[in-house]
This record gives sequence, structure tokens and C-alpha cells, in this order.
Amino acid sequence: KQVPELPAVVKIAPAYLVEREYQVYQEHIRNKLSGAAEIRGGPVLLPDSDQAGLCYHLVGSGVFEIESLNSFCRHASVREVWHVLEKRLFKRIAPLWRFNYTSAQFSFQASYDHLLPVNLLIEPTSPPTDVPSRVLKVLEPGALTDAPLEPGDYVRVRGFVVTEVDVDGAAVTLNLPPPSDGLPASYRLRVRPVDSPAAYRINQVVDAITGVVTATRTDLLRSYACQALGCSPEAVMARTLTPPGSPAITLPNPLVAVPDILSEPHHVRIATVHGDLNMENVLVALDTRDVRLIDFAMARQDHVLHDLLRLETGVATWLLPQALAEAHLPAETIHRLYEQLHQTVHQPGRFPSFDQLHPALRKVFVMLATIRKTAREYLVAPDDWGEYYRGLTLYLSGALKFKNLDEVPQAPVPKRVAFWGAASAQQLLHCLLYTSPSPRDLSTSRMPSSA
Repeated sequence: KQVPELPAVVKIAPAYLVEREYQVYQEHIRNKLSGAAEIRGGPVLLPDSDQAGLCYHLVGSGVFEIESLNSFCRHASVREVWHVLEKRLFKRIAPLWRFNYTSAQFSFQASYDHLLPVNLLIEPTSPPTDVPSRVLKVLEPGALTDAPLEPGDYVRVRGFVVTEVDVDGAAVTLNLPPPSDGLPASYRLRVRPVDSPAAYRINQVVDAITGVVTATRTDLLRSYACQALGCSPEAVMARTLTPPGSPAITLPNPLVAVPDILSEPHHVRIATVHGDLNMENVLVALDTRDVRLIDFAMARQDHVLHDLLRLETGVATWLLPQALAEAHLPAETIHRLYEQLHQTVHQPGRFPSFDQLHPALRKVFVMLATIRKTAREYLVAPDDWGEYYRGLTLYLSGALKFKNLDEVPQAPVPKRVAFWGAASAQQLLHCLLYTSPSPRDLSTSRMPSSA
């Protein structure tokens, strides 16, 4: 009897990325996670190309039709979505998070820096002959300039390592090399345009690149926020902001808070994380409602909340804008939604009555509440949600850089939702710091029967 071939997902990417993903899978995922799609064999190099392929076999899915969690959530009922998250996905991935340990003086900068735009954009060029050599600022590990760099400053980069190569964009991304001792650090530079980008190799140490700074991280975040909000650069970098149509509400500017969040060390729990738990990397079998996880290129030992924060960011930037458009509500509605979500996490028992929510927002609300309920188990200090809100501010602020969010053909703009979500997370963080509420147990929360 001939057995039909089991479904599979084939990933094609630059060979160095595929090889790294395979190594990461072997180290962190293989035989450790029952919900992972299995990689059989290894990377397959494509003829006459720098691309390679990797095949994820969906063992256990049988002949059942599958689709991404993103697609599934758009048509499934509230109860079905809750069941897939609570009873399937989080139970599948829990073995990765369960074996965690507490890290003192954890560096948010090293762990979260990659979510944000690069620290500097540099255009390779030689300084004019009339520029004194002392004006040329040297950037090298262990000797970064204390003075803030600005567009127009000439720099010489040396001792950094190559972390990304974009042949089509003629760009190379550099970062500090891993330290031999002490806490890891991150300071990312993108150099473009470069001659012969294909000549660069991942982990290659750069001897020397001289160029001029064309933009800083602050410039990039300001530009992205201006595009999302439709306001002036001066307004978008004020310390506080008022959402349109809400003159009585003043929120902290999340972009102003980013440097402080990155620079402050914290106690957190460390565990193996998927690293990119977005809704396209979770596959749902439609008949059984079982799930399989794919794409482990970023699996690593890191802050245990990364996966839940990544998943919430996906819900906030993909599903919530669609729900807001259906309800004819503006992007700033996320502020009230996050306030209700915060109150729910601090209430005992069940979720609040759905009568308090617009019908179009109920599914998103339950998804976010279920994510937060799971996150509560992994906070380093019981009910200290400041840890979560710091990470959420960085994730939602970092979402401003993603070009694919500009392609969503719906209003409100996803990046506007992300910005006001980050501002709301900052406001809730401030409330926790200055009022110190005593959250109650949500561990007995259930899916509302009316769903």
C-alpha cells in the first residue's frame, strides 16, 4: 500500500543562514521539543547559487490540511483560537522555557538591540583633505567614542565583525565581537554602499573602514515614527505625546525611553527560546487543531519572555489593525485596550465581560490575555510586570522599521498601532513604578463561556 508523502515546508535562503539554522536546530531544538517540525538531512546547496534549502517535515500532521496561525486566527472562532494558544501552542513549547535560571545584571542592550534600527548608518568615503585627522573618530571594540555621533561625522571602524551581508542592497552589517569575558554587548553599524559585498563573510573581522555617518538610531526611529504618525520630527521626539482625539490623555514617548531601557541591567530568567515566534512560524492542523513550529534560525539561550513578546507584537501589528478597521476605530484605541488588558491581568478569576469590548476586538483581546497569562509564569519576580512592559516597549518600537508593515492594505496603519502600543506600555510601566499595585492571581482564568 502506497503511503502519501507527509507535508513539508522548504526554506530557501542564503547558504550561510541555512547552515546556521541547521546548526542551531541541532544544538537547541532536536530531541528537545515535541512540537517542532523535524529537519531531516541537512542543508542542500542549490547549483550555481549562493542559496541553500532546508526541509521541515511535519511529522504527526499526517494528511490533515495545515495553515499558519496568522491565517487560522482570521477565520476561527474566539474559543478555537484560545484553545490553540492555551492548550496546544503553549503546551508544545513549554519544555523549552521550563528549564530556566535567573541571571543577575542581565543586559537588555545585548539581548534586544537587534530588534531596533542599527546604531549608525555609514557611507564609505575618505574624509576631505581639509578635515584634520583628530576629527576622524575611531570606533573599535572597547574604545567606542563617548561623544554622541551625528550625521556628517567622519569615522574609522575597525575590529568589528560581519553579522549580515546584503548583496542586493550592497550593504554589510557589523557588530561588536563576542567578549571573551564579561557581559555581552551590541553596537550595530550598517555600511552602504560597499564595493563587492559578496567578498565579505559572516564573522569576518573588519580591519578598517572609513566613512561618514549618514544617520543615527535616533534619526531612524524619528523618521519611522514621523511616517507612521504623520507629524513633524520635533513633535515625535517630545518627552510626552497626546494621542489624536484624546486631549485628556498624555503618554510617555517610547522612543525617548529606549536608551534607558537598553542601558539598565535587570534580573531575568534565561531559557532556550524559539527566537522568532511569529504567527507564520506556527502551523495549525485544521482537523486536529494541533500545532507545529518551524524556522529555528534564531533559537538560543536568552530572556525567556522573548517568544511571548514576539507573539504579542505580531497580534498587535497584524491582527489588531484589521480588527480596528472592522470596528471603525482609530489606532490609538490600543491604549484603552492595553489598559483593560492590564486590569484583567490584575483581577482574579475570569476575563472581563465581553460587553465591555467591541465585538471586533474580542478575539484579539483573548489572544493577548492568554499570552499575558502565560508570561506571568516566567516573570523573574511574581507579578512584576515592569519586566514585560520594558521588553514590549522595545519590540513595538522596533516594529517601526519593518517595511512589510507598510504593505498592509488596511487602516489604521499597523505602525501607528505599534507606536501607541509602545507608549501605552511605557505608561503602564510608570504606573507600576510609582504606585506598586498588588496584582492578584490569574492562574484560574478561563475562556468565557459566551465565546
